[in-house]
Amino acid sequence: MSAPDTHSVVVMSEGAVGEVEEANATVGAALCSGTVPERYVLLLRDVQSDLLALAADLSALGSDGSDRAIDAAAVQRVLAAVDEHRSEPVPADFAVLGGSTSAVGLLRLARMTVRRAARSVRRLVHGGAVPDVSCAGAYLDALAELLLVVAFESELLERQQLPVGWCGDGSGLMDLTRIVPRRESHAWLSGRG
Repeated sequence: MSAPDTHSVVVMSEGAVGEVEEANATVGAALCSGTVPERYVLLLRDVQSDLLALAADLSALGSDGSDRAIDAAAVQRVLAAVDEHRSEPVPADFAVLGGSTSAVGLLRLARMTVRRAARSVRRLVHGGAVPDVSCAGAYLDALAELLLVVAFESELLERQQLPVGWCGDGSGLMDLTRIVPRRESHAWLSGRG
């Protein structure tokens, strides 16, 4: 297999950098949603720092690779976080259903972006053009798993919360339609009176 030309490598690396930055922004949006459980906030801030460092690593292709921020230790750190935060296996159907909160949905979106970035990095490495970022692909694969675990665990925590309107007697949600006036029955609400 022939090595890709320099222009192709630059285009592929810029694409990978953009995908990493997109994942970082999506994790940031999840954090800003205010629905990320407190126990994951610092972890996700660390993830954002790693993603910034990874984007810098991918931007510096062609350097000697001796100062890469994302290395085997970073991969092991993320894998350890997966083990630490996973309380049970993530069911297969969780990967295709929507989340219960903004954070869960955004974390899953970040995961998809991370997986896309991992594919881009693997194309760079397997093309033979950039052998010095091989840990980047492993890091992104581990991060995709971590984001799925954090999204799932966040969903489990959300399900444990009592929803607004829950009756303490165990009968379920209150019927709020009897309490909230209907627009049609009040002329002053609809501007018809």
